[in-house]
Amino acid sequence: MSQPDLFCLSRKLWTAGRMTGAMGPLKPKHILAIRQHLKSLGSIRDLAMFNIPLDAKL
Repeated sequence: MSQPDLFCLSRKLWTAGRMTGAMGPLKPKHILAIRQHLKSLGSIRDLAMFNIPLDAKL
């Protein structure tokens, strides 16, 4: 009686070939573009949630 190997990876990992880890910081032009997009959508909550960490310099 043989048991299947539970630790054998028989399929491709979802992170294979992708860059993983922390992203670099946003550039000022990207921050302004995101703010402009959120303002044009009229989503005040999302704009506030985006601005809080930026204002706190996180």
